[in-house]
Amino acid sequence: FAIAALVLGVIGLFGCIFSWLDVLPTTLAIIFGGLGLKSSGRGMAIAGIILGVVGFILIGIVVLFVFDVIADPTKYGLPANYFDYLLGVFLRLS
Repeated sequence: FAIAALVLGVIGLFGCIFSWLDVLPTTLAIIFGGLGLKSSGRGMAIAGIILGVVGFILIGIVVLFVFDVIADPTKYGLPANYFDYLLGVFLRLS
C-alpha cells in the first residue's frame, strides 16, 4: 500500500495542474498511505499522504482560479463575452 500511495500521490500532484479530475488519485493516495503506515515502507506511505494533501490543495487553487476567471473574465484581459464565444465554438464542433 505504501508504494501505491507514493505512486498515486505523484500522479495526482502532477495531474492536478492539468485537470481537476485527479481527485481520485489524490484520494487513493491518502487512503493507501493510511493503510501503508502499518507496513515496513512507512516513509513512502507518509510521502504518499503528503503528496495527496498537496494535490488536494492545488486542485482547490485551480478550481478557485477557474471560477474567478468565469466570474469576471475582463479582470484577466479577456472579452466580457469570452465564455459565450467558447460555448458557441464547442456547440458547432459537436
